[in-house]
Amino acid sequence: MFIVNAQGLTNALAVKFLSRKYTLLFSDLVDLLWEEKKQDQLRFVIAHELAHHAAGHVNFWINLLMKPAMFVPFLGSAYSRACELTCDRIAAEIVNNKQASLNALIALASGSKELLAATNNDSFVQQELSVPAVFGFLQEITSSHPRMTKRVIAINTYQGNTQEPNLIAREA
Repeated sequence: MFIVNAQGLTNALAVKFLSRKYTLLFSDLVDLLWEEKKQDQLRFVIAHELAHHAAGHVNFWINLLMKPAMFVPFLGSAYSRACELTCDRIAAEIVNNKQASLNALIALASGSKELLAATNNDSFVQQELSVPAVFGFLQEITSSHPRMTKRVIAINTYQGNTQEPNLIAREA
């Protein structure tokens, strides 16, 4: 695991080079998620990236087999979105702290520790209802990652929260 100075970017990634597996954390992400005695947010991100390794998402042979599918319009990005949701679930299970998992995702969306403290999680999730159906669909099918609102909803659903029935019904 390496911490990289990315000059303001907040991201993390799992990579494999030759036979070595690496996890890169951008330094501003570490600063954003680090809280004294409350490091489950950072643990969530680390677990998410390690889950990419464990699930074989960075495996050369699996990626080679998947390469033809990547040329089918929208199929490659759908696979990538599924990988992200899988890793979110694995990380949420490992950390076993729902609020920290949700906070980590919301912090990634905002990129600000101050905004994270001021963000109402329910209002953040409700934003998904404001996304225009057609444009939301077009954005989603071309994106490698689900919208952060959808990732938060997925964690809520996975961990048994049904307080947002309208959003969960829309996801189905």
